[in-house]
Amino acid sequence: MASPQVIEVAEWCDVAARHLDGVGGLPASEYARMVRDENLTVFAVFEPCHRVATILMRWEGQENGQQEAVIVAAGGKAEGNITLQTLPLLMDLARTVNSTSMRLHTKRPGLVRQVAHLADSREVVVSWSL
Repeated sequence: MASPQVIEVAEWCDVAARHLDGVGGLPASEYARMVRDENLTVFAVFEPCHRVATILMRWEGQENGQQEAVIVAAGGKAEGNITLQTLPLLMDLARTVNSTSMRLHTKRPGLVRQVAHLADSREVVVSWSL
């Protein structure tokens, strides 16, 4: 069984850069720019004694006046499955800041299968370059 995890707001740092470098095909420098210029929030995921992952999120206002939490990127190495362990924690965190929905974008079919049971409605977005 995986260790208990704690999620805390953090600053962009070398550890975050190592966790996210290459995630989604982007270099860490691009994520650092997004944190600085696009007002992303950095979250550090801790297992007892050490930081094991970094998650970037933003909050978007919706047409209906509601707020949606968006997971922009996540990476790191932890005991067990980071996604399945942290997503319920992130959902709770999003509720505390009055978000009424949450979404993530991924290129990983396995991740879609892992989190589908948490969604009350499912949308799959397909995109391609022109």
